[in-house]
Amino acid sequence: MLRDHGLADVFRSLAMTAPVRIIIDDDRTGRRSDAVEAAIYFCTLEAIQDVIKHAASQAGVRIRIRLRRDAGTIYLLIADNGVGMTTPTGQHGLGLISMRDRIGAVGDQLRITSAPGRGTAIRATIPVPEPLRSNPDETQAASTTG
Repeated sequence: MLRDHGLADVFRSLAMTAPVRIIIDDDRTGRRSDAVEAAIYFCTLEAIQDVIKHAASQAGVRIRIRLRRDAGTIYLLIADNGVGMTTPTGQHGLGLISMRDRIGAVGDQLRITSAPGRGTAIRATIPVPEPLRSNPDETQAASTTG
């Protein structure tokens, strides 16, 4: 599905079956290389799994995934209002190390902020060239407006 439809559609599909509320905010980031899309996808999937593992039993837990692009950069935010953690440095926990490695492989670092009882925010800034593949939604929108 990722290869055929892109990040936003895959995240929307995940949101429909997840045991926590997931809010997707995609600023029409378009399609990117397989490596960039895979890094963002697997990093986000790991974050979702962590929230489900540690906070899904809490009432009102939600995750916000925000994708935004600006002048050759994709900004990713994965934020939740779950249990948080005391050591968001990635020194402990294979999941955090995996997220850092995946984003690091496409050229940037991951920043994690968290506090017990306040949830976690994961931010990545990923340099990318112009879209490598067209997104059918963007192509149709451009053809109907131009």
